[in-house]
Amino acid sequence: MNNDSSPDQSTKKTDANATAQSTELTNLSASQLADLIQQRKVSSLEILEAHLERVKRYNPKINAVVTIKEKEAREKAIQADQALDKGENWGPLHGVPMTVKDTWDVKGMRTTNGVHWLKKNISQQNAVVVQRLIDAGAIIYGKTNLPFASYDWQCNNRGLYPRCNNPWDLTKVPGGSSGGGAAAVAAGFTPLELGSDVAGSIRYPAHCCGVFGLRITEGLLPYEGHGNIPRSPYTMKHLVSQGPLARYPEDLKLFLKLFTQGHGPQEQLLKHNQNQHIPIAKARIAWTGDFGEDKICSETRQVLNRCLDTCKNTGTQVEEVEPPFPLEDAQQIWGIIQGFEYNAATPYLMRTKLSQWLIRLLGLPLLFGRGAFSRSVGKGATSSIPDYFEALYQREKIIKKLQEFFMKYDFWITPVAVSSAFTHCRTGAKVDVEGETRPYSSLASLYNCTTAAGAHPIAVLPAGLTRDGLPIGLQIHGRHYHDFQVVDFATQLARKIPQIGSPNLGN
Repeated sequence: MNNDSSPDQSTKKTDANATAQSTELTNLSASQLADLIQQRKVSSLEILEAHLERVKRYNPKINAVVTIKEKEAREKAIQADQALDKGENWGPLHGVPMTVKDTWDVKGMRTTNGVHWLKKNISQQNAVVVQRLIDAGAIIYGKTNLPFASYDWQCNNRGLYPRCNNPWDLTKVPGGSSGGGAAAVAAGFTPLELGSDVAGSIRYPAHCCGVFGLRITEGLLPYEGHGNIPRSPYTMKHLVSQGPLARYPEDLKLFLKLFTQGHGPQEQLLKHNQNQHIPIAKARIAWTGDFGEDKICSETRQVLNRCLDTCKNTGTQVEEVEPPFPLEDAQQIWGIIQGFEYNAATPYLMRTKLSQWLIRLLGLPLLFGRGAFSRSVGKGATSSIPDYFEALYQREKIIKKLQEFFMKYDFWITPVAVSSAFTHCRTGAKVDVEGETRPYSSLASLYNCTTAAGAHPIAVLPAGLTRDGLPIGLQIHGRHYHDFQVVDFATQLARKIPQIGSPNLGN
């Protein structure tokens, strides 16, 4: 053997081992990483470095993570390891790195909310939910990509951030608005992401990127520090919810557990229902395939049918139902509330009567295409105060109908969207679905906007793959403040169906 070559071979072997360990760490759940840190088997700094290295290697072609605080994160990771040496425990996420959507205030980090005029905005405080994560020991090392004003079903925010691509297929969208977060989770850049959802912004990206997502019961957690526009009133009071994205359902449960220690009435309700377990074989399941005329594609239908067959084979009671509320009414109510509240926070020139009607008649149809979504949001933008309060009243009726519905059924399973992730295109362009041209907003709006009107918890389960290897998710709906129950059912079902795996990012 040539001794001169031995050091090179040894170095290559060492590098290969290091790469293998790094890859293994980025494949684990946040719960597993937290356990490894607590058991002193792996340091917080090693875990952080593994994720930073993966971001450095693959993020340039995905563009999921848009802001990174490496120095500060490393210092915090070192402090986390030193704290354990002293017998200190910060909490369930002690030393675990994670990311948050660029709508959440993180002190000392840039927060743009996806708008160009805030590209130099540095948050002066932590959002309340972000602070709770930090108090639990999480190390927030970065922010993730999002569309303009956090308002689209893709992440193509020209002039602010590079276009975010789907890790499963770079020619496809990752969903929106929490698309960067879902892509980051799927690519192994982070084990856990904090997103937000008003029109499917957690659920649709989870579906596109093949990860778990949870839109929590609306109002469960405070919104302070989310979507905060300096010197602008916070008007988004309804329909908005927060929640985690993760590769493993156990991390959705871990996230929820962080919010059972509060003394607020909503958190007490969450805690009260925490241990209510319904075995899948005894669950009463309702399901709906098509939402009105926005019919799902054949591959989505196949995935849905396979999951329902899995439930039936365990002895589960499964029944096809119509949605528990009129879809057209729900879309209209959602749009009036959303359009009214969103418009109230826009610059003054956009709130004049002329501007509002231009937005309704021209802006929204040009941006999102003509259809129920643009019509309903446009009506909201031009609605009077009495119209707005009438919509809130009508929404209460939808919530009541949903509560009555869940007295008969434990869970409701629906698609997340018409099809898997679509090819990158101009927002509002018509999209091909199995040879049929569909309006842009029809792909996801009816399945997500109408259900957001219900204010209930909704989990997304990665349930299968298309022939081309793109993920398809399903929504699991449950009772208000029974978020743990919804996650538990998603976990049970995930164990009984084939796992979709992770995207191949290449070299």
